Amino acid sequence: TPFVPWALSHKKHHLNHNHLEKDFSHQWYIREEADDLHPLIQASYYIRMVFFPFLYFIYLFTGIPDGGHVLFYGRMWEGESMKDKLDGALSVAVSVATAGTLWHNMGTSDFAVVCMAPWTVM
Repeated sequence: TPFVPWALSHKKHHLNHNHLEKDFSHQWYIREEADDLHPLIQASYYIRMVFFPFLYFIYLFTGIPDGGHVLFYGRMWEGESMKDKLDGALSVAVSVATAGTLWHNMGTSDFAVVCMAPWTVM
């Protein structure tokens, strides 16, 4: 995970932690209103751990629901300066270069076991 985008989302998450609407990274709902949620959201709650490795990738790469850690858009990046976005882009470039270098030097099998397997259970 690129550090600069992670630090930004982590900061915003803790500034608004447990707030029903303002929290980042976690979508809260009121238990008594769970029956009013969209059926797909209700279903996804019960099967979320099966999809966790994929959902983590979707959250980090595409930024659903708050804004990307790799693609800079969404409410996480609203009001951030161009310098912050460039720092984030540099952080992404370093992360991608590091992963690419490890993959190249380790080979696909070792890279998958040493780097990808732990990432999927974070």
